[in-house]
Amino acid sequence: TGGPRPPSRSRGTPITVTAERMMTVEKSTGVVEKALTIRTLVNYSDLDVTTESGRKKLEARITEAASDACTELDKLLPNRTLEHGNCVREATERAMAGVK
Repeated sequence: TGGPRPPSRSRGTPITVTAERMMTVEKSTGVVEKALTIRTLVNYSDLDVTTESGRKKLEARITEAASDACTELDKLLPNRTLEHGNCVREATERAMAGVK
């Protein structure tokens, strides 16, 4: 029981990175809030996330995937591009929370 703790996820299971923006839609019945979501899978089967180096590489992959997904949301909702930094940060944090 003194050895390194194994990761909580199987290394063969990709991590889902989810970027999300809320949007307001006006309908005849009133205003409705909808979530626009883009999900990306990040493979890390080649990394050892029990090491600092492996975790940093995984976080870099997740951040890149989050940035790409948030850029797609920027294209779909061009008036909301000021939210890009928050989108990337939140998507990265949610995905990294699944890595123990």
